[in-house]
Amino acid sequence: MAYFYQIIILVVLLLTACKDTRKTIDQGVDALADLQCRAVQLNEKRFELFEQIRTLEVDSTANKVAIDSLKNVADSIKSQSLETADSLRIQLSDFLSSQNFSEPDRKYFDEKINSLVAKCKK
Repeated sequence: MAYFYQIIILVVLLLTACKDTRKTIDQGVDALADLQCRAVQLNEKRFELFEQIRTLEVDSTANKVAIDSLKNVADSIKSQSLETADSLRIQLSDFLSSQNFSEPDRKYFDEKINSLVAKCKK
């Protein structure tokens, strides 16, 4: 009978630990959310601008001014995007290195990040 109570206590402790880890993951993802969304949106905007540039380059003589203007904007967005990606990479690395996640917890974290990225896209 004592063995049965030990098993129950162990299961309760494991479930509690799992919930605490999931809560830590959720808090970590929440902390990364704004930066992640900004990175996704900048990346999408950058690719949209480069597509506009490619379209305008078909008739490059007539559209030279528009192309140059868009290239300047695209270069600025690219710079912002790279800076945001570096900041995100550092924050993500700091968060993950401060945790000792099990394989299921790491998969949960990855799912939460992927869900966040999908939500941030237009």
